Amino acid sequence: MKKVILPLLMLFFAAASYAQQAQVIGTEAATFSWKAQEVNLGKIKKGVPAEAVFTFTNEGKAPLIITEVKPTCGCTIASWPKEPLQKGETASIKATYNAANKGVFHKSIRVYSNSTTPVAVLVIKGEVVETTVGR
Repeated sequence: MKKVILPLLMLFFAAASYAQQAQVIGTEAATFSWKAQEVNLGKIKKGVPAEAVFTFTNEGKAPLIITEVKPTCGCTIASWPKEPLQKGETASIKATYNAANKGVFHKSIRVYSNSTTPVAVLVIKGEVVETTVGR
C-alpha cells in the first residue's frame, strides 16, 4: 500500500506545483512586444556590412531578461541589452550582416529570454549586389 500511496502523493504535489507555476508565469511573466520581427534590408552593396534594428517593449509585469541572442550563421553579429528591462521599457537588438557574398539572403536570429515565449525568431533578408566601378 505504501508503494502506491507515496508515488501518488509525489505526483499530486508535482502537478500542484506545476499548476501554480504556470499560473504565475501567465500573470507575472515578461512579454516581448516587437515592432517587427523581420527586416528587409533591400539591395545592399557587396563588402559593406548592413545593420538591422529590432525594437521591442516589455509588455509583461516581470523584468525581461535576454539570456542569449544567436544568429544562425557566422555572417551575422548581434548585440542586445544585457540589463533586465522593466515593465514598459523599450530597447533594441542590432544585427549586423556581413555582405561578403553576392545574392539573395535570408538569415535567422534566435533570442532566448525569460519571456512567455522563451525563444523568439528574428529575420533579416535582402540582396547583396556587386558594387560598380566609378560610382
